[in-house]
Amino acid sequence: MLLLSMPIAISTDLRIRIVEARAQERLTYEQLAERFGVGRATVDRVLRLARETGSVEPRPHGGGAVRRTTQQEQDLIVELVRARPDATLEELCVALELRAGLRISRSTMSRELRLLGLTRKKSLVARERCTADVVAARDAFVAQMTVDAAGWFKHCGVSTPQGN
Repeated sequence: MLLLSMPIAISTDLRIRIVEARAQERLTYEQLAERFGVGRATVDRVLRLARETGSVEPRPHGGGAVRRTTQQEQDLIVELVRARPDATLEELCVALELRAGLRISRSTMSRELRLLGLTRKKSLVARERCTADVVAARDAFVAQMTVDAAGWFKHCGVSTPQGN
């Protein structure tokens, strides 16, 4: 099984030896690669870097994607989550767009929450259960029920300490 991993940067010392061998012995890229145990592409990159910059020091890391949110928008996200900790990612995205005019995807919102160290607490009760129409319907249903506890236990096959 072949395991692929990120390549390891070669040392500055090895870079210098490659450049010096090329200049002093006029070796080909293939010969340099063979002698120093690196790939031909590595030799090419080291020699091009020396030619273009006059140095063999590795270039700084190019960085990653720039964060889409400003500090002000990050503060707003914190405020939104504190106000509604059970809000979905989609709801947070919509709220951010309405309040700050910034449209971001759910995955970006998820990444922002992680970077801000925020977690969303899911409510144990669905919000729909608390709307006025659902509460009224539930109250009406409960009001029409008659409870016969002894009959209910007998129906379920449950015995009570009183023998019912």
